[in-house]
This record gives sequence, C-alpha cells and structure tokens, in this order.
Amino acid sequence: MSDEIEHIEPNITVNVEDVPVAADEVAAEPEPEPEPEVAEDDFDEYLKSIELEKFINKFKENGYDSVESLKNINTSDIRKISKNLNQSRYINKKLKHFFN
Repeated sequence: MSDEIEHIEPNITVNVEDVPVAADEVAAEPEPEPEPEVAEDDFDEYLKSIELEKFINKFKENGYDSVESLKNINTSDIRKISKNLNQSRYINKKLKHFFN
C-alpha cells in the first residue's frame, strides 16, 4: 500500500434541468419530412421532384402554374387534372404536405 490517501468526492444530486448543455448535445425530436427544395417559380421542376411530371400540362390548364398556387388546390381540381380515381389518389398522396 502506498502512503497516499485517495480523495473521494461525496455523492451529489444535480437536477439535469439546471445543467447547461450545448445545442449539439440535445437530442432533437425527429423533424417532419421536408418538402423537396425547388425554387418557388420553378413549377415544372417541383412537379418532377414529387413524381407528377406527367400532369404538368393538366395542372397549368387548371390554373396551377406555381408551387404557391398548389396551396389552394382542391379535390374538384385534382379530379379535373386526373383521368381516373387511381390518378386522383396518386396526386392527392403526392400533394398531401399541402393539406396538413
């Protein structure tokens, strides 16, 4: 045995809310799935990015020519853009982030 005496700290209880934590150490909540990043005025590219490129002309024929305009789309217009119920459902699914 050595002659040195080991120093032992007493048990201390600390409230974790009182301990400062760096921002990168905080567990972040999962973020919602982001919308594809496309320039606001690049409507065609946006529709391609969400796999609706075959409907570009139909969207435009029905007055939708910008990403911003899609925020006002309704079920009736989706039916006009699509040829059948399956296409309506597909378009609805691809645009669901506008309805939240």
